[in-house]
Parts: sequence; C-alpha cells; structure tokens
Amino acid sequence: MASCLIPLDKGEGMVRPIGVGEVLRRVLAKCVMNVAKEDVAEASGSLQLCAGQKSGSEAAVHAMHPAWLFITDGKEILSAEGTTQGDPLAMGVYALSIQPLITALQTTSSTKQCWFADDASRAGPLGEVKKWWDTLTTIGPAFGYFPNARKCCIVVKPEKEESAKDVFKSTAINITSKGHKHLGAVIGSQEC
Repeated sequence: MASCLIPLDKGEGMVRPIGVGEVLRRVLAKCVMNVAKEDVAEASGSLQLCAGQKSGSEAAVHAMHPAWLFITDGKEILSAEGTTQGDPLAMGVYALSIQPLITALQTTSSTKQCWFADDASRAGPLGEVKKWWDTLTTIGPAFGYFPNARKCCIVVKPEKEESAKDVFKSTAINITSKGHKHLGAVIGSQEC
C-alpha cells in the first residue's frame, strides 16, 4: 500500500515530507489503531503525549514500502526509515520506539520531562537540566535520536539568564528570558 509524499516548506531550504496514504492504507491503519490505541498509550507511559493520538503499532511498519519524493531541483528525499508525518500509524509507532530513550532519561536527573513525539521539554534547576542534556546527546543516537542544539531553547527568569548562558556555554542552545514559541504555545514573557 502506497503513500504519496507532499513536500511542505520548513524554511531555511528544508522540506518536510507529508505522507498521504491510499484510502485502503488509511482505513487499515485506523483499524489497527482502534484496536491498539490503549496498549500503545499504556506502553508509552504518561511522559509521551503523542501516544494518545490515533496512531499505530510497530507491526504495521513492516507493511510500509520505501517511497521517494522529488523536489523541483531534482533532489530526492528517501522515505525509507522512521515514520511519515500524515500516516495514521506514525504517532503510535514513534511513541513506542522512543519510549526506551525517555525511560533511560527519566533516571538521569530530578527534573521533570514531557515529550510530544520528538519534541522534548525539561524543567528544573539548570545543573540538572544540563545533566539531562548531556545524557540525551550521549545516549540519544543509540536510540536513533539526534538532538540539534541550534533548534533548542531554554527559557529562564531574567535573573537566571547569565547563569544559564554560563552553564550551557559549551552548547549551541539558545538561552532567553523573553519567551519562546513551543509546539504552538508561547512560554515565557507576555512580549513574545
């Protein structure tokens, strides 16, 4: 069963392929999730928020076939690994596959973490958040998770901003006390 990949502009020359599956594929995926959704949510735990979405199970991934998306300049994007955005199975499969990493990180510090698919959030004292970040960058790749510090942002109180910049100076993480947009919501000051 195939899926048509549609390129959406992510900005900065990046493309996000969105999968639009054939009708039969979408119906079957929704049937699988209708049966498996409670098990997926239970297996993913309370820290992975995308597990509550109508998604899928790992067994369904084996029915997927590689697809290609050609962009106007002739570049090819392979869709041969991971999940495809737009696929009804994607969130459940991703929630299950990333759970071992989330569990491993839960024991690294006393801070609180919450995930929505591959977007991780952590709150707590700066030293503990740094310990969590260091662990994530060290063990993440073994789980197929490659953190990009340039896409990360730490929002702190104004009086903690210099301290945060000092603690995270060895990273490319953005530090701000002004606020930041996160998953469509604004965290921080009212000015952003």
